[in-house]
Amino acid sequence: DVRDYFEPLMKQTTAEISALQKPLEEGATHPEEKALIDEIAAKRKLYLSTRNAIFGLLDIEDPGAKEALESKLMPIALSYVASISNFQQWQQKQADEALVATNQRIDNAQMITVALSLLCLAAGVACAWVITHSVTQPLARAAAATRTMAGGDLSQPITSDGRDEVAEALQALGHMQHSLHGVIDGLRQSALSIRT
Repeated sequence: DVRDYFEPLMKQTTAEISALQKPLEEGATHPEEKALIDEIAAKRKLYLSTRNAIFGLLDIEDPGAKEALESKLMPIALSYVASISNFQQWQQKQADEALVATNQRIDNAQMITVALSLLCLAAGVACAWVITHSVTQPLARAAAATRTMAGGDLSQPITSDGRDEVAEALQALGHMQHSLHGVIDGLRQSALSIRT
C-alpha cells in the first residue's frame, strides 16, 4: 500500500527530474559544472537503485524494509539533495561573478562616455573660441579703423583677410577711407585754387 501510494508520484518526479537534468548535462561547458552534474547523476542513480531495492523489500513485506528506508535511503537521498544544492551554489557563484563582470563593464562604459563627453565639450569650446576669435578680431579692427577715421586720420591702412562678411565690411571701410581721402584731396585742391 505504501508503494501503491508513492509509486505514481515517484514516476512523475523521476520523469520531471530527467527532463530537467538532460538539458543541464547537454549545456554544461565548464569542467567544474560537468563534474557537479556527473556527481548529481551518480547520486541520483544510487538513490534510484536503493529506492527500488527497498521497495522490492516492501513488496515481499521484509521486516527490515522500513528500517532500510530510514538507515539507507534517507542518507542517500540527503546526499543526492546536497549534490543538487552544491550545483545550485556553483551556479549562483557563476551568476554573481557574471554580475560583477557586467557591472565592471557598465562602469567602464560610463567612464568612457564621460571622457568622450568631456572631450567633445573641450572640442566644442575650442571651436567656439576659434569661431568667436575669427569674428571679434576683425570687428575690433573695423571698430578701431572707424574710430581713427572719425578722428580725422585717414592715413592708417585698413586691411582685410578672408572672404566672409566681416572681411567685406573691412574692404568697404577701406574703400570709404580711400574715397574720403579723395574727397578731402579734392577739397584741398579746390581751396588752393580759390586762394590763388
